[in-house]
Amino acid sequence: MNPAWIDRLADWNPQFIRECRGRLNTRSLIVAIAFSAIAQIIILLTYNQIRQLTNQTPQEIWLSVFRTLTWIFPYFLFVSGSYLLTSDITNEERRGTLNFIRLSPRSSQSILLGKMLGVPILPYLSIALFVPLHLIAAMIGGVPFGFAISYYLLLGVGAFFLFSFALLVASFGNTQTMLGSQQSAAAFSFTTLTFFFFTPLFMTWNNVTSWSLFVDIDLLNPGRSWEYDLEWLYIPISSNIWLSHLFTLANLAIATFGIWQILRRRFYNPSGTILSKYQSYGLIAYAQILMFGFVVKTPNLIALFITEAIDFGLILLLISAITPKRQALLDWVRFDRRNVWDWVWSAKSPAPIAIAINLLIVNCIWIPWLLLAQFDNVALGLMSLLSQACTLLIYALIVQLILIQKSQRPASWATGAIATLLILPPIFLGLLSITPEKFPAIWIFFGYIWVLGVSLTSSNVSIGFAIAIFGQSIVIVSLGVMLRNKLDSLRIGPNSVPLVDRRSP
Repeated sequence: MNPAWIDRLADWNPQFIRECRGRLNTRSLIVAIAFSAIAQIIILLTYNQIRQLTNQTPQEIWLSVFRTLTWIFPYFLFVSGSYLLTSDITNEERRGTLNFIRLSPRSSQSILLGKMLGVPILPYLSIALFVPLHLIAAMIGGVPFGFAISYYLLLGVGAFFLFSFALLVASFGNTQTMLGSQQSAAAFSFTTLTFFFFTPLFMTWNNVTSWSLFVDIDLLNPGRSWEYDLEWLYIPISSNIWLSHLFTLANLAIATFGIWQILRRRFYNPSGTILSKYQSYGLIAYAQILMFGFVVKTPNLIALFITEAIDFGLILLLISAITPKRQALLDWVRFDRRNVWDWVWSAKSPAPIAIAINLLIVNCIWIPWLLLAQFDNVALGLMSLLSQACTLLIYALIVQLILIQKSQRPASWATGAIATLLILPPIFLGLLSITPEKFPAIWIFFGYIWVLGVSLTSSNVSIGFAIAIFGQSIVIVSLGVMLRNKLDSLRIGPNSVPLVDRRSP
């Protein structure tokens, strides 16, 4: 017989109970408890030895214990939880058991939440066993109680965001995208990214903003004082404890909400595009507003080039996320109304129009800023934005033309094509001694206007820019005509519109 509280918990989320029953066996519990106890003993013995060698006061030693645990918690929780979630989902997808879970009458949110809470249950337990020592070290070490509340609050919200992201990455385990098949590498890749990027970013951001406001010195980096003046839309988020927490929590909540919208979409339609087109518009607009808030006070080309680099990578990801494959296009040309709004909103319609709209959203933010702010070289900024937009639109057309073909592993071909266009041109131009100073049009044509620096005084650069944009426009029109002809051939071809195209991966 189960206790009543377990029955109520099972009624609330059966998936969570199933995950706990599969993982909370006697051996696993013994290992988790023993690991936590041994680790705590080692930490205490180590710092006791340090106290004897350095003659530090007990308060200083306990503060050092607190610092150590404060750094260990996010690395252990984020890394282990991310690995377990991505590994579990990709394995279930590969074995086909996730399809049975999809048949459950429970909602996708309930199932995925049960996974998030149940799969990393052992790391949760290990952290919970460390919490008493962490709090004792904080009290004896003189750490403000508000810091402890802030730390656990941000750690919990950050873990919820990161584990939601892990579920999203794991949902690509049985999917071919521009990034290729991620079945075997999803867990390792995302865990590595978590260790080297997400966790350091989490700790650094909170050190600079929220946690530095409790005391004059940084609690987690002894002897260092934070004197950052971080503002967003002129709001001093690094100098007000409430604003810093509100900003961080609000953005984590917005990002997590967006991830769960994508998870809901992909849970019942894993073969569709990663994002819908309207989700891509919202993502790009949110990213532009967020970046604009940080750079609005510093109108210079360096800030513009940084945002352009971020947007370049973001648009490339969007090309992968919203470009439909051949079967979806076959369904679209056969069954759907192919009007203008269908190109803008339909998930099965070709992606270049949606990519163009996303680029328009980007430029609607940055071009007015360029024109209104006091820039040293407005012309270079405008040229850079326009050249990048044309380059990305060419990439979107190329990817769509590749994915519409009958071929094995078209996503890998698309990835190879884009990688070739990104890497090889500057290498060959350098080997042929075609320098940006002598032949700016060629470099701008391939999207490398940033190599020109800020020296845009010579007339040949302006002429080169005009030639490059004209050349890019011809390429865009040519690729657009090719795509239209290919769609027409799918629609009218005798064997081009089967109900199921079995040759399409």
